[in-house]
Amino acid sequence: MYSNLVESGSLPSVQIPETFLPIPSDSDYAGGKINRYFIQRANDKISPVFEVNESTYNDLLGNVYWSKVQLNWRIVGKLEPVYNDKGLLIDPGVRNSNINEIAKFQKVIPNLKSYLINTLQFYKPYRI
Repeated sequence: MYSNLVESGSLPSVQIPETFLPIPSDSDYAGGKINRYFIQRANDKISPVFEVNESTYNDLLGNVYWSKVQLNWRIVGKLEPVYNDKGLLIDPGVRNSNINEIAKFQKVIPNLKSYLINTLQFYKPYRI
């Protein structure tokens, strides 16, 4: 396999891409969520996690050297869970939504939880 890659001249990049920190726009806040993109070296589950922009993430989709995840990060809404009058959960809240989003991808990028310690990053209270 490796010799085929070398002969074809199409070795995927292992260089660390430029990191990125999103800045939510007014339209992002109106929608309540942003997409966030994270990568980690695939052969080292304790290596650093990097947040990258969408373009870099898309460029690395076929690259076997990087584990990749896309999170739907809540930035607006009720902070804590909301229940209806029958006690049924109708909204898990921003904090729990982001915790659940991180948990979905822990097997792909184990250090994601350590990287995203602020589950309210970019949060703004619910606007009425």
